Amino acid sequence: MRFLTLAAVLGAALSASAFGPKNHPDDQIRLFWGAKTAFYDDYIAMGFNTLMHGDGGLYNFEKHTLKPDGAAFYTNAVRRLADFENVGMCHYIAIQAGKAGPKRGWLHNRFPTIKKDGSRYTRAYDLMNPECRAEMRRAACDIFDAMPVDDPSYMMVQPSSEVRDRVEPSFTAVLTNAYRAASGRDVPELATGRYAPDWRRIEDFPPSRVIPDDYPLFDFYRWFWREGDGWNWFQTEVTREIARRTGGRVFTYYDPAVRVPPVWGSGGEVTFISHWMTCCPEPYRISYLVSEENAMARGRPGQGVAVMVQCITYRSVIAPKNAEPPGGADWAREVPDAQFLTLPHDMMREAMWTAYSRRVDGIFHYGSGIILEEPGSKRNPAGYWVGDAETKNVIRELHGAVGVPLGPLFRAAPERAPEVAVLESAASAIFAGRGSWGWGGPWFSAGIVATAANLTPAVIYEEEVVRDGLPPSLKVLMMPGCDVLPEGVHRRIAEWQAKGGVVAADGTCVPGLLPDLELPKFRRVKKGLEDYAAVRSDAEELRGKLKPFVEPYADTSSRDIIAHARCAGEADLVFAVNDRREAGDYVGGWGAVLEKGLPAEGAVTVRRAAGAVYDLVGHCAAEFAVRGGATEIPVRLGPCGGAVFLVTRRPLAPLAIAVEGTAVTVTTPDRDVMIPIRVSVPGAKTPRTGVVKDGIWKHDFKRPLADAEVFNLASGQTARTAK
Repeated sequence: MRFLTLAAVLGAALSASAFGPKNHPDDQIRLFWGAKTAFYDDYIAMGFNTLMHGDGGLYNFEKHTLKPDGAAFYTNAVRRLADFENVGMCHYIAIQAGKAGPKRGWLHNRFPTIKKDGSRYTRAYDLMNPECRAEMRRAACDIFDAMPVDDPSYMMVQPSSEVRDRVEPSFTAVLTNAYRAASGRDVPELATGRYAPDWRRIEDFPPSRVIPDDYPLFDFYRWFWREGDGWNWFQTEVTREIARRTGGRVFTYYDPAVRVPPVWGSGGEVTFISHWMTCCPEPYRISYLVSEENAMARGRPGQGVAVMVQCITYRSVIAPKNAEPPGGADWAREVPDAQFLTLPHDMMREAMWTAYSRRVDGIFHYGSGIILEEPGSKRNPAGYWVGDAETKNVIRELHGAVGVPLGPLFRAAPERAPEVAVLESAASAIFAGRGSWGWGGPWFSAGIVATAANLTPAVIYEEEVVRDGLPPSLKVLMMPGCDVLPEGVHRRIAEWQAKGGVVAADGTCVPGLLPDLELPKFRRVKKGLEDYAAVRSDAEELRGKLKPFVEPYADTSSRDIIAHARCAGEADLVFAVNDRREAGDYVGGWGAVLEKGLPAEGAVTVRRAAGAVYDLVGHCAAEFAVRGGATEIPVRLGPCGGAVFLVTRRPLAPLAIAVEGTAVTVTTPDRDVMIPIRVSVPGAKTPRTGVVKDGIWKHDFKRPLADAEVFNLASGQTARTAK
């Protein structure tokens, strides 16, 4: 079976506006990764509309066939398709053909990755090898042949996951020839692995630490992370093949997409990228992760972005075994060797509100065995342990009250143009060991602090600076950990700074740039209370330094409340998330994290004069006041809770609804506002949610209708068709 490369087919697969849950392509994808049959009803009740099936361990590469367990797995999955069809649930397939790792021994042995000295790496195989690529193609097609990809409940394929952590350049003639064909150069002598030497150890490295744009070693490593490990090629090939088989109906995604240097292309041509993160010690850290994903996706216009909120957290992070406090906790005595624990439920609530606040195409969760316990199952202390049974209830509560009714609006409302951004420098990642790699580091610390300061920083890659320049809206460029820069990037930033742009950097910045101000130190000691206070202190310091140049568009009177604003047409979509926390009795005794949420109250301020404000969870008009051209909204938030408001120039007019044959049309004279709605028609099991944009919403229900009703999720008003 060959892989089609027709641009038209690929274009259909990459249409970001077309993908979404079954029968509701405008909604966010609420996905549970690693679904277990025993919990299908639980997933449905928790508000998920998509479940993952499949695993790379189901295919036998040596025999070119599905393993017996794999064949049975897909047979069992098909049995539930009719049930899924009835509730509008979708499947997706995680084929993960040939997932990299030492357990995939056959591929490693046959197609080893070769070191510069001719020896073998033991942790990765060579996906640049044409024979290895042929095996991977065959495996993907065999798996597609075995699965019911034509069934309408299937909507998505994940070609692979977590595969680039172990990749290394394979120094063979294939790689040498491929790089020479791409660049006209030979592989540099100093390129010996996945990391370049530190700039301090490179003889004759420019003392300015500003390198030519075509600096040979830099050119090689950018090529390696775009093309030279082979995985972006594989994601693209699977995307094209599934598009050919389904006419673009089934799309693809890849994660964790930013566990690489900040170089465009991670995931290849998949429909959208995703990334996951454990939400400790700051649940709102997921906001900066979304900014990183957005930076990666801008390298492939039209590519979508989703984010995964992990249900797991590492025991070593929140309750280290070597630091058990006096008395411990009940779970620690019951399962003392537990390695993974349930994310505390209040931290889950805050993380989910943070995810709602950012514009993403989907919100994913992972960790079935850590939030749902199958009756009679044996606990594996080395695996997942359900330590907080309330976490699953938080997911159900929030998706039910917030994610399900408002998902289409959350997906439709774009981010505001950035006023603050963090430069993530590929040159600094490659030559100075910088980079978050989807985990942390100075860039991530700066992003967390700026988020806590209500500045919601964007992330900008060097490639974007060269291609597009710095955004016209940008006022402050944060440059932590920018030890090395390419000449073109250095020049663009210097020109922008000369025109009034503000550079905020730390002591590592290239000496050729003179920062306008110094960033806080962003130091952490991995102690919950101290780090919690340090972030707030750093945020206040950062706000103070930046105040002459930029102030948050959406701000709060309490440093315990984080605000973020997005555009909803002329209106604003304004979020408030409560970060007030203390140590609890689940893992709080270890002192590593503050897990227990506390109530908080204050005022959210938006830099605009409003004529009306609507509470989108309460579906009613909200209290507000206009002072000095700004709008103040009082908020009272439960533990780690949130709120979302629609701030408009004038009160919303009543909606009108009409039925014509099988179609329902909702209209409003407020053409400049995105209005979330819920439409009910006779005979439908569940209402339809949507967004009135540009004054109109229309949907074909595929059957003749006599009447319909629309509920305005902002104002709480109802309109019915005339009898």
